Amino acid sequence: MASAKEKRASAAKMQQHNAKANLIEGVGVIIAVLAFLLFGIYLSTSVFHIIPDSFSKLIYAAIIGITVFAILRIFTRILESKLTRATSQGRARPIVLIVNLVGYFILALFVLSALGINTSSVLLSGTIIGAVVGLASQNVLSNIFGGIMLIFVKPFKVGDKVEVSTWQYGVMLTLTPPKYFSRDEIKNGYRGTIEDLTLMYTIIKDRDNEHIKIPNSIMVQAAIAISSSTHTLNVRFEIPKSIPFSKVRSDIEKAVKTASGIKNSPNIIVEETTVLTYLLRISFECEAEIEDKVKSDILQSLIAITEPLKPKN
Repeated sequence: MASAKEKRASAAKMQQHNAKANLIEGVGVIIAVLAFLLFGIYLSTSVFHIIPDSFSKLIYAAIIGITVFAILRIFTRILESKLTRATSQGRARPIVLIVNLVGYFILALFVLSALGINTSSVLLSGTIIGAVVGLASQNVLSNIFGGIMLIFVKPFKVGDKVEVSTWQYGVMLTLTPPKYFSRDEIKNGYRGTIEDLTLMYTIIKDRDNEHIKIPNSIMVQAAIAISSSTHTLNVRFEIPKSIPFSKVRSDIEKAVKTASGIKNSPNIIVEETTVLTYLLRISFECEAEIEDKVKSDILQSLIAITEPLKPKN
């Protein structure tokens, strides 16, 4: 028995096949109708002279308008179908709207040219207006085209855990640095989960559940690291030199190995020393979703191991 998922996949494939068949049939009908109209107009104007020559421009303009309109409709249908499958209908509609506006402008130029109207002045005016609008809304347009590029190229998808590094945003550090400066936290950008992708912004939810909107023009230029389901975590812990590392190493290894969520054998080294203490670094892979909990559990275990061994005052 086929599962519900397989049935839905089969139904989707059948729907796509029917849509393609209907599209091909529609294109064939349009081509046949246009060919019939052109042949009829040729007979009426050039052979039988039923239609005066003064009306021929109107007829040819109408045919050109219908032809370009049909091509535009077919193209936008295909584009909307592919974009809807790649993203969603809500994201596909704005792009299709932009394509329609450009297409209707081209359609108007074709019709005016067929009517014998000089379109050079229209193109010049459109070029000037386009240049003014483009300069005034340069950032907006760059974000829109960046969003279109991200939708088509798909370097990431909604739900991916990413690390976005870009020169436009500097390193963000706290005013008071931590006691041990963690090199793992120097991030020239943002880290979080992709929540949404719109024409203007890519929305990322960080570890503090804050939603960050990054312009798409910046996302196109950024270096994006997509995290896997596991993450390499480094836990640092300070121990007094009165407690030898050899004395606690086996207990620490046992505590780390028995912690839940760890995927491999931990690597434990002495990373740095001070006059009175030394700094341990414990590296291991864990599930990215629970890395904060794993780190907290290990730190609690390290406290429980070392506190009883500290000398009493």
